[in-house]
Amino acid sequence: MKLLTLAVVASLALVSSVAIAAPVGGQKSGHDTIQSGYVQTYTLALRRGEPTVIVVAGNDASDLDCYLYDDGGNEVDRDDDNTDVCRLEVKPLWTGIFTLKIVNVGERTAQYAFRAL
Repeated sequence: MKLLTLAVVASLALVSSVAIAAPVGGQKSGHDTIQSGYVQTYTLALRRGEPTVIVVAGNDASDLDCYLYDDGGNEVDRDDDNTDVCRLEVKPLWTGIFTLKIVNVGERTAQYAFRAL
């Protein structure tokens, strides 16, 4: 778990120096395990006009892709490269519920941590 935590901290260091707003209710974070071929979904209430960064960092076991959708089902950002680290950014046009989908497209089960700030 220490390696996973360090990966999240390292990824968060990539956040620009621009002021970032937390989701409604404050920062959201957690960790979980996802099997190969599975999708896990999280909902976040985001504020209109406030930039939010979402970072997902895996344990180097698989390839994780991340997608962010607004409350109308429209994709607003994605990170679908060949790594297990995702970084999504959004500056919502309205306050609403957004959906984060984490997809394990690799061949092995993976552990990951995520943070929305």
